[in-house]
Amino acid sequence: MSEFPFTVATKRIKYLGIKLIREVKDLFKENYKPLLKEIREDTNKWKNIPCSWRGRINIVKMAILPKVIYGSNAIPIKLPLTFLTEFKKNYFKFHMEPQKSPYSQDNPKQKEQSWRHSAT
Repeated sequence: MSEFPFTVATKRIKYLGIKLIREVKDLFKENYKPLLKEIREDTNKWKNIPCSWRGRINIVKMAILPKVIYGSNAIPIKLPLTFLTEFKKNYFKFHMEPQKSPYSQDNPKQKEQSWRHSAT
């Protein structure tokens, strides 16, 4: 009975996507640094997608915010101000540089004219 059917983790375990470690001071480094890196990579990947402001807001609302909210609820540590400023900088870098959407309605007459030329 001295043998356990599982191994005991001595340094860290990953539970529901959160890396749990012994030292509380290292929780930020193990969980939030990779999260910032993932957010930065995602925003750089999505930056060139032609979509409207509303589309960009929806991308952030559905893809980025749930990760940040889940992490902040699951890990009971005080977040440093640097994390929040870095997140804000990445958010505005993605959100405030909208591309022209092919479906935008900036000039409906131009669309109507181009439709007329392609129909004839």
